[in-house]
Amino acid sequence: MEVLNRHDTSLDEEGRFRLLVDAITDYAIYMLSPEGIITSWNTGAQRFKGYKPSEILGQHFSRFYLEEDRAAGIPARALATAAEHGRFEGEGWRQRKDGTRFWAHVIIDPIRHPSGELIGYAKITRDLSERRAAEQTIRQSEEQFRRLVQGVSDYAIYMLDPNGNVSSWNFGAERIKGYRPQEIIGRHFSTFYTPEDRAAGLPETALSLARAEGRFEREGWRVRKDGSRFLGQRSHRRHPRRRRRCARFRQDHSRYYREDGDPASTGAGARRALPVAEDGGNRSIDRRYRP
Repeated sequence: MEVLNRHDTSLDEEGRFRLLVDAITDYAIYMLSPEGIITSWNTGAQRFKGYKPSEILGQHFSRFYLEEDRAAGIPARALATAAEHGRFEGEGWRQRKDGTRFWAHVIIDPIRHPSGELIGYAKITRDLSERRAAEQTIRQSEEQFRRLVQGVSDYAIYMLDPNGNVSSWNFGAERIKGYRPQEIIGRHFSTFYTPEDRAAGLPETALSLARAEGRFEREGWRVRKDGSRFLGQRSHRRHPRRRRRCARFRQDHSRYYREDGDPASTGAGARRALPVAEDGGNRSIDRRYRP
């Protein structure tokens, strides 16, 4: 491949463009013939694919694909898609010269003569291995947290969408409130409020205050599936990265109150709301206290 002098001010527009492409190191940018033969190679391509221009020019681009992908005809389909639809874009595993793999984001654009004749392809590849690894770590963390929440039985922990509809339901919620997941998911959380509190607009007030102030916490009577009531301490927290959502906590203080509503015990047995890591939705925790 011809080496251009970066300080040569006499370069024409095409020469300056080639110089620009060659200077890019974070992307592999190269040209393919209509048959998929590599006809140019920039510094970025050499950096993370490992081939020097003299080693790769004239070779078919399918050599970057895994053996099973080549056998499945994926390289040929990518070129056919680009030629037919004007672009191919996708992600997948690719292979370096040393045999190691990387997760690539690939774009292939057809290059045509003004007459419409296909004269080749421009191919841009970016190494997204680090991003993919980070996304997998986040997914694993979320799954671990989901399993942790699902296994809690002393707290009702559940998610609400921005409108206040129940979108998840853990074992503790089923045990304390009496609803099975298929009975409650999709219903509004105001179902747990007394008729007088719903009429007063307390559910909407709770969510509004949580969104506006970042947290809402208060005690009040709530209703189980069987119609019985319990006195719960509830807390709403807005998720810092998703302003339309908040986390919701509730604790059951019923055992510490007599029938007339006065506290029966305020000793060391009482506990505070369990802090829970927020994951982007409204979460309600209903805690039964034990004397």
